[in-house]
Amino acid sequence: MQVFEKRELSIYTILIFILFILLLPVLVYAHVCNDVVGGSQAGCPDPETVEYISSSSSGNRFTIVSDVTAKHVQFKQHTWGCSCTGTEADGCYDNNDYDNKCNQDGCFTSGFTVQQFTYSVAQGTGSYLTFSSNPTTPSTLADKQTRRFNLYVDVNPSAPSQHFSINIGMRGSLSSTTRPIYNLQFDWEASCTPNCAGKQCGDDGCGGSCGTCSDSNACTTDTCSSGSCSYSRVANGTSCSGGTCCSGVCDTSVGNSGFASSC
Repeated sequence: MQVFEKRELSIYTILIFILFILLLPVLVYAHVCNDVVGGSQAGCPDPETVEYISSSSSGNRFTIVSDVTAKHVQFKQHTWGCSCTGTEADGCYDNNDYDNKCNQDGCFTSGFTVQQFTYSVAQGTGSYLTFSSNPTTPSTLADKQTRRFNLYVDVNPSAPSQHFSINIGMRGSLSSTTRPIYNLQFDWEASCTPNCAGKQCGDDGCGGSCGTCSDSNACTTDTCSSGSCSYSRVANGTSCSGGTCCSGVCDTSVGNSGFASSC
């Protein structure tokens, strides 16, 4: 009987031990941000923020002002130990601090790098656009630092008239996703310089006119062709003011035949 009880106790002990082993990850990870890099796990702090400030335009350049901040964030760790070392999150994504062992129960961000600003052209022809920023990227921020960026969208002056819609975002070293900043929308009107060099008439290349053809003569037909005017005679006998046309001239001296004597 005692052997059975001891064996039964031994089995319970083994079962409890196995249960403890199975629950240990849950117990250890109960307050852990496993995905600190990117901050995508529910309840985990976001180590970086980006804020839209304003936008403006001048000529063919559109400027978006944005502030990027490296937040001072405390992370619980998921492994035992206390090294708390790392390059961009004090090792908080692969090092250790759990159970109040290091840095007052957490590791802290030590800044991050703005890897790039992203531009997705939702409407319009992207080949007419050029993107840049000041400061340029990559750009490293220290812990708790906020840096203001001017983001530039330049339109090629030769671009035809069209509507542009551009989604602007930021990708940082602590984020696995692109953080949205602003949707820039504008109607671009094609620029144009009128050209009437060597032309007497016709289109100026910008929807305007270089002039019309008229010799104020009712007995000629006025024609504009390739920027040049030409005047051709109408048929003899064509009515004109007070007479008939004869050799491109309105003749008022009409004979018995109904035509000017010279015709």
